[in-house]
Amino acid sequence: MKGKGISMKGVDAQVEHIFIDSIGEIELMPNAEEYLVAVCCWGFLNENHTVTTVSEMIRKMKYSYDGSPLVQGMRNMKAFDFSDEELVSLMLMYKQIYEYGLYPLEYGIFSDHQEDEQIQQGKDGLLRRGIIRRVGNSSSSPERRADQKARFLPTPAAFGELFSDRKDLVSLDALSNQAEIITSSSIQRTELFFNEINREDVERLYQLLDPDKFQAIMGRLRARGRKASASCLLYGAPGTGKTELAKQLSRATGRDIVMADAAKLYSSYHGDTEKNVEELFESYSYIQCVSSNAPILLFNEADGFLSKRTDLMRQAIDKIENRVQNILLQALEDFEGIFIATTNLADNIDPAFERRFLYKIEFQVPDPQTRAKIWLSKIPDLDRGEALILASQYRFSGGQIDNVAKKRDIDEAIYDEKPSLEKMMNYCDNELISTTGNTLMEKIEYGQKFFQHGGAMS
Repeated sequence: MKGKGISMKGVDAQVEHIFIDSIGEIELMPNAEEYLVAVCCWGFLNENHTVTTVSEMIRKMKYSYDGSPLVQGMRNMKAFDFSDEELVSLMLMYKQIYEYGLYPLEYGIFSDHQEDEQIQQGKDGLLRRGIIRRVGNSSSSPERRADQKARFLPTPAAFGELFSDRKDLVSLDALSNQAEIITSSSIQRTELFFNEINREDVERLYQLLDPDKFQAIMGRLRARGRKASASCLLYGAPGTGKTELAKQLSRATGRDIVMADAAKLYSSYHGDTEKNVEELFESYSYIQCVSSNAPILLFNEADGFLSKRTDLMRQAIDKIENRVQNILLQALEDFEGIFIATTNLADNIDPAFERRFLYKIEFQVPDPQTRAKIWLSKIPDLDRGEALILASQYRFSGGQIDNVAKKRDIDEAIYDEKPSLEKMMNYCDNELISTTGNTLMEKIEYGQKFFQHGGAMS
């Protein structure tokens, strides 16, 4: 028996019969059966199993077959009406993706099988049906540009259908060259406090991304001819919880984060920065298609990506940034999924980006009442009166309060005693580049008045 040139090494006929019977259950056509049997047997023989009897070999090879990802993949394809040539081409794609993953995207599949007429016919059929797509080689590397053979990959939709729940096949190591992957299970729960004006908007985001509601909402959007996407811009003062909110949304809704890294996306090679941005969005689409919960694509501190484009491009860097922004604008126009961007520089955002965001939420420095809650959250053993004094005297963001809390923890560990209110105020003064000049007693007296008024003073 021969299977696309793969030697069977004298596999027992009884073993072959078992495999053929098993394959018959998923109704493959003869040539596809032959190839699949060959691949399964070849994989088993290359594992150097030690067997003493033919029956033991049959049992182990049957186990190897039943656990084969190729077989499971073919079962996934049973519902599709593929020709024999298309099935063989799909199996080649399966084998390569299971062995090497989906990356790099520009390398694609089938490049080593262009001389095989059957594979060529199967590939052409898959291309016409939208199962695979042609990918280019736009690298600036001369060595990689030299090989311009036609290459193909499964489309994201087909990838999701055929490799359901197999996120591991999208190589996260390769993707880490452009972004950081944060799994929802790795994020610790952090209680966040926002001003009253933001609470309704924040709650809406939690409701929108709830797994049970999100699919229904996206389905309704599609039914009405709209893009099935949720995009949000979180902007405002630094340290107000924008990035942490994105992480807590991820943790609460079981969605992994693909966090873009500007330092990794920008390249000194001509054209590579634009290619990296495009490939990042492509990578996200593949991960989304094989994820039970759509992940969050997060552009953290996206000032450089969202800033106003220059009219007079006098420097090369201006031209590169403008090209990147144009690519990003188009990617967001076509985007389906969950996109969140954070920035501290809202005034510098290009107006063209504003309409790409469905929700735009501004976060200001917490008001005194909210600051007091943050103080008590960061330092649970802090007296409420002391928290109100600190909240009234220091217009801190949550990030600044966290810094002071860490200083307090360090000193308490070093000196084995709880820092006094005076010491806490020293920490706060050191956190500021400049202070108001009020004396400690003036600050305490003001804080006491704030406390007496029930926290109503600003």
